[in-house]
Amino acid sequence: MSNPSLNNTTLTNIMPPADRNMFARTPRVRNLNLSILPTVLGLNPNAPEQDPRLLPAAEKLQEYRYRARLLAAVFEYIAPMFEDTDPSSRPLDFYHAIFAATHPELVQHFPVKLMIPLSRSAQAVIAELCEHYEKHWYNGRKILRELHKDIETVAKANFQLDSRLVNEAFSSDEWVYCGWQAGDGPPTNYDDIARELDGSSGSTIVPCEFPNDEPECSMCFENLDNSEKYRAVSTECQHIFGAHCLRTWIVENFKTTIPLCPKCRRPLFHVQPGREMQCKLANMTWAELEQLLAG
Repeated sequence: MSNPSLNNTTLTNIMPPADRNMFARTPRVRNLNLSILPTVLGLNPNAPEQDPRLLPAAEKLQEYRYRARLLAAVFEYIAPMFEDTDPSSRPLDFYHAIFAATHPELVQHFPVKLMIPLSRSAQAVIAELCEHYEKHWYNGRKILRELHKDIETVAKANFQLDSRLVNEAFSSDEWVYCGWQAGDGPPTNYDDIARELDGSSGSTIVPCEFPNDEPECSMCFENLDNSEKYRAVSTECQHIFGAHCLRTWIVENFKTTIPLCPKCRRPLFHVQPGREMQCKLANMTWAELEQLLAG
């Protein structure tokens, strides 16, 4: 079963020595604190009867699959932090609120206090990576792909999870972020991260208050009309722009990083086609989020 020493460790410490050289590409990723894994995965060294290896074959496979799903959920929890180039500017419960809104059935396994060591270490890792690469060249999705491989190695070495089960769990349609790992980079196409006011294209996930002002471009403050330049488009955080202004902002400023809203600087997280309903809970105001979490 689990090793009690895992309860106070980092990713490097729980990896086999032969595998630690994988961090040569991005050495600071090794400082990510994954000491929560034994707790989240339900590994209790004082209850050996729960060892999946002692269960009947069907129950054993079910237990391993559930463990792999929780491992993928850990990745899902921190993925938005790596997509955001400045997570340290947000309170630690910001990402917990996003996870709670998108995965209410799993949030019981991830109380804020339990996730603090991982969240703080992720903030520190991202800050170092941004400094190492220079913020303009930081590619959160590339880092996540490498982290996915590292977590898979840890799972196989310490939690009796093979690559097939981990990949099966990570590729599930229930996730918003895990499915991105096969991509080449963050979305920069204007139509992928903004929608026309009639809701006919694209989607984003950003909890944000709705404005009450009349439609005008929030960047140039020109009145919007039916022309191509001043056609009204809106991010999901309900900030309204002229099509030309928003397209120019995205293309010129976010070639390798996740785009940010020009108005509130919230990340414009891309939603893959067909997952809009899954992400519906994330498209809400902070007041709605608080009400959901309070209930």
